[in-house]
Amino acid sequence: MSGRRPAFDPSRLDDDLDQLLPPPSTAMSAAAPTAPLRRPAANGADLTPEPPEGKVGRAPADRPARGSGGRPNRSQGEPADAPSVSAVRIPKALYDAVVGELLAGRVERPSYAQIVAWTCEDHPDDVLAELDRAVEFAERVPRGRKLATEVVPLAVRFRPEERRALEDLVERSASAGAVTRTAAVTAALRVAVKHGLSTAPDDVRA
Repeated sequence: MSGRRPAFDPSRLDDDLDQLLPPPSTAMSAAAPTAPLRRPAANGADLTPEPPEGKVGRAPADRPARGSGGRPNRSQGEPADAPSVSAVRIPKALYDAVVGELLAGRVERPSYAQIVAWTCEDHPDDVLAELDRAVEFAERVPRGRKLATEVVPLAVRFRPEERRALEDLVERSASAGAVTRTAAVTAALRVAVKHGLSTAPDDVRA
């Protein structure tokens, strides 16, 4: 008789069931955790163990805010004496005259805003005449061959009193409504190159 075991051997049934069923520890670990038992002491005190320190949950309302939160309040605005910057473009020939003639040789050079403000204070009529002339000839642009105009950008940093000196003079102009900030700065610089600057005595030339 052959020594091979039949295809269906009842003695192997227990082994197959052991392979199909999960181990007892897995079934126990899937069970929901039970609440700790409350063990009353002999005197009636509650001996239920307390949770470890730092593990106590807190409601979301108890969490402190992180940072001040919100955006900064801009309703206060900037300080009244804060400078303001005006970006203008002036002809390069005028820029070269300001740097090479008006400011050449000075130990301390004034800013462009100071040059504009001082010129409006010292020669207001000439600045007004230059403004009116600039507005009058602004539309006289040749329609024929047109060459590119070389300009230099300037960032003129005005203090409040310097800006008022220029704006007050523009308001006096007969062409006030048509005067741009660039035209006003250009007119003041042209007059400054023509007449020069009157500054403090210690600003001597080298």
